[in-house]
Amino acid sequence: MVRAFMPMGQEFFHRSFIILFSVLMGIRTYYHRRSVKYGGKAEFKEKRFLRLVFGIPLAYFVVRYAINPQYLGWGEMNIAPWLQWLGWSLGIMSVILTFWVHRHLGINFSSVLHVREKHTLITSGPYKWVRHPMYTALFISFLANWLLTKNWVIGAIPLIALVVVIVYRIKKEESLMLRTFGEEYRNYMSSTGRFLPKVK
Repeated sequence: MVRAFMPMGQEFFHRSFIILFSVLMGIRTYYHRRSVKYGGKAEFKEKRFLRLVFGIPLAYFVVRYAINPQYLGWGEMNIAPWLQWLGWSLGIMSVILTFWVHRHLGINFSSVLHVREKHTLITSGPYKWVRHPMYTALFISFLANWLLTKNWVIGAIPLIALVVVIVYRIKKEESLMLRTFGEEYRNYMSSTGRFLPKVK
């Protein structure tokens, strides 16, 4: 049991991490299945190796950490308790933002760059101000995981991997949207920020 080898305060953050991570993955899984079922045939524009290269190790470490945090004790850092509470707040925020993003993205969602038969340009909800709020939500979530767990294996490595994926993908993604939606997307780009609302 977790309680046998964790201080009471750390046990709260450990359980919070498990719950928040599970809820976030549940949201993404649900909307992924909906997009596959109702979105029509997808034309994938990148190979899925990035998801496997980063996703499988992350899943492994998360499961091991959830079962026994001491397994990754060598990656633990000393941080102030208020930073863990900040992580908890960011975790709540990331779940809310993730649900909001998926609610508006609907059947257009995929973790791999693609275009579906029924693909539409979404400009409602968070997409009214930001072109890529999904990446923003993931960044907040991974930062929250880092602070909640105090462990750089769970937090820092996935955060770095996310930045690598974004740098690799972002120009390709926007070029694809320009080819698909043309001037409509170009006008949309002029009024929105990439990851945060545009400062006018």
